[in-house]
Amino acid sequence: MTKLSKLVLASMLVTLPCLAEPASAKSVRCSPEPTPNTICKSKDLTSLDNVMKTALKRARFDSPKKLKEINHEQTRWVGRRNLCGTEVACIRKRYNEQIGFLESFFNN
Repeated sequence: MTKLSKLVLASMLVTLPCLAEPASAKSVRCSPEPTPNTICKSKDLTSLDNVMKTALKRARFDSPKKLKEINHEQTRWVGRRNLCGTEVACIRKRYNEQIGFLESFFNN
C-alpha cells in the first residue's frame, strides 16, 4: 500500500464525522481562473484536492498550537499552486508537496 493510499484510508477513518458534507465538496473554488478551472475539470486533481482538504483538517486538529503556521503556509501554497496556470503536472506536484507538509503535523 502506497503512502498516499494509506493517507487516503487514514483520512477517511479520521474524518467520518465530516461525511455530512456533500461528497463533491472541494476546497478549491471553481472559477474561470486558470488553475481552479483546471482542477475542477480534472478528476485526478479534484481527488488530490479532496485528499489535501482532509489532510488540512487533520493537521489543524492534531496540531492546534500550530494553527497560525499551518494557515499561513496554506495561504502561501494557494499562491504557489496558482502560478501553475493550466499545467496539470505542476498542479499535481504542488498538491503532493502540500500534502507532505500537512502530514508533518499529524499526531503532534
